[in-house]
Amino acid sequence: LQTAVQMIVDFITGPFGRLLAIIAVIGLGFLAFAGRLSWFTAGAVIVGIGLVFGAPTIVDEMIAAVGK
Repeated sequence: LQTAVQMIVDFITGPFGRLLAIIAVIGLGFLAFAGRLSWFTAGAVIVGIGLVFGAPTIVDEMIAAVGK
């Protein structure tokens, strides 16, 4: 089970996830170009990308802070 979950995490935070993040940023660019980009949408996408790719580090820091 741990291996399967690790494969999912690697898939999401790996090259596939990176490509999705790039497409999301491109989408933000198109919305901005069309004058339809809200600050909320831009912030949500950027924070979401940061959380997805920062999740392993965030969890590791939380575990280190609490102790094993």
